Amino acid sequence: MMDLLNSDFLRKIHDTWLWPYVFQPINSLFEPDPRTVLSIVFVLFLLACWKMKYITHPMIAVVVTVASSVLFFAGLTNTDFQKIMFKPDNVPIIILLVTVPFYTWWALRQAVLNDEYKAKASKEMLKISSTVNNDPEEKLHTFPFLVHPEFIACIVCGALLTFWSIGLDAPLEEPSDPARTPNPSKAPWYFLGLQEMLVYFDP
Repeated sequence: MMDLLNSDFLRKIHDTWLWPYVFQPINSLFEPDPRTVLSIVFVLFLLACWKMKYITHPMIAVVVTVASSVLFFAGLTNTDFQKIMFKPDNVPIIILLVTVPFYTWWALRQAVLNDEYKAKASKEMLKISSTVNNDPEEKLHTFPFLVHPEFIACIVCGALLTFWSIGLDAPLEEPSDPARTPNPSKAPWYFLGLQEMLVYFDP
């Protein structure tokens, strides 16, 4: 795959068409202030919540997925982008680029379907409320209806992590040296989000 991405044909396409007409305008749009990206994402999320019924339509999801995939694979024609994406440290980022938008869309879509179902059910219940006894609401037990799917999910996630650890080397650095502090100093992984926010915002 790397040989295909680094072929002279794709490199020529990148240098002639993709970089000057696609990637350079995008870079010039977001380079002045990275907070522009956060603002745009926040506005798009508010728009999705406001017009949830239309934004979460499956056809919209297909169009966005295809466009994002085309841009991602087009970006792989850049050697620097390849090094960033295929570094073992950054593989989770690729997974997040897929899972976070998908599950966000799925949650919003389920909310739309749930609202439509509740509206339809309430109308039907008004029609038949006079002829039906008010029985207690049907309930489901935690076991096996909840525990069983969660147990299967744990097994699947454990298997994926096992094969992942076998296929990719752990991105470990050299042993720590008390006499040498790396520059920039990196926080533990659980503070990574806060550390990255400090790059763009004041403490």
